[in-house]
Amino acid sequence: MSHRQHITVREATANDLALVPALVDLINEVYRIEEGVFWKGEYLRTNAGELEQLLRRGRLLLAEYNGAVVGSIKVALLNRTTAGFGMLVASPEHRGKGIGSLLVRAAEQWAKAQERSQMQLELLTPVEGTHPGKEVLRTWYTRIGYMAQYTEGLAGMHDDKAWQLAFPSNFTVYTKQL
Repeated sequence: MSHRQHITVREATANDLALVPALVDLINEVYRIEEGVFWKGEYLRTNAGELEQLLRRGRLLLAEYNGAVVGSIKVALLNRTTAGFGMLVASPEHRGKGIGSLLVRAAEQWAKAQERSQMQLELLTPVEGTHPGKEVLRTWYTRIGYMAQYTEGLAGMHDDKAWQLAFPSNFTVYTKQL
């Protein structure tokens, strides 16, 4: 029996506000593991206020495995043709079950339902050298149809976070036609 048979993805709503503390912990844990070396001190990727807003606005998709939340992805409308996703996480205990793939496909379907023809994501990478986890993501995103469009320094895209970087890093913007 496939693990995927137990995984469902749905749009979170204001009815899911009780899940916020666990989601904050999950997202921050995954980012601490995958991206912690990029940041000075303890970098928190999200907080309860941000997630509450995303839930109320229908901008967070949840993956559930046997009724428990095991992943999430943030979705956004960027312009009249493009939607975006970010903050993609899968619980470390449930890796290898296809959660990330299901969440990305659900985000793409969400974008189509919003009449968007393109999906966009940003991938943080070091200016010098490589990061193993980011190389895995770069390869995976490319394999599922995302193409690098341009690379820009974090300061140029997210000035509010640039001061927290432990070393110079860039965002590469990837897009996929839906």
